[in-house]
Amino acid sequence: SRGARSINNAMIDVLKSAAQKNSAQFLHVTGKGEFDSVMEKLSDLDAPNIKIVPYLYNMPRAMAIADLAIFRAGATGLAELTARGVPAILIPYPYAAENHQEFNAKSLVEAGAARMILNKDLTAELLQKNLDELLTSPEKLKSMAAASLSLGRPHAADEIADSILSLT
Repeated sequence: SRGARSINNAMIDVLKSAAQKNSAQFLHVTGKGEFDSVMEKLSDLDAPNIKIVPYLYNMPRAMAIADLAIFRAGATGLAELTARGVPAILIPYPYAAENHQEFNAKSLVEAGAARMILNKDLTAELLQKNLDELLTSPEKLKSMAAASLSLGRPHAADEIADSILSLT
C-alpha cells in the first residue's frame, strides 16, 4: 500500500545506516506486499544485527525484547505496545478512517509514551534523528516506557469478561 511504502522507504536508509554502526538490533516487518521490493533494495546488506521479515507471527515475543518500536498507530498495535510498556515512534497511517490513527498517537505522545511523525513529514533523516536521540538516552526511554505501561490494560479481556458475567 502507499502508506507502507513510505515507511519502508525511510526504513531502508535507516537500516543501511544501522548496518554500518552495528550498535542496535533491528527487526523490520515490511508487510507481505512490500517484502520483495525492500529485500531487493537491501540485497547487498550483510548485517547480523538486522532481520527483515514480511510478517510477524509472534508479536508478544517481539514486544518482550523491544527497547523501542516504530509503529503505525492502530488501536490493537497500541494496546500491545502499552501492555508491555514499549516506548514508540508512531507514524499514523494517513488513510485510516477519520484520521483516527493520528488521534490514537496523540494520546500516547501527550502521556509521554511516544513521539509522532506524520506520514507527510516522514523522511529517513527525521526518523534517524528521532532514533538516535532516543537510543542514546536510556533515561528518556525508561521514562517513555513507564508512561507507556501506565496506559496499558494487559488484563482488559478479563475485565470485560468479568463485567459481562456480573450482568447475568
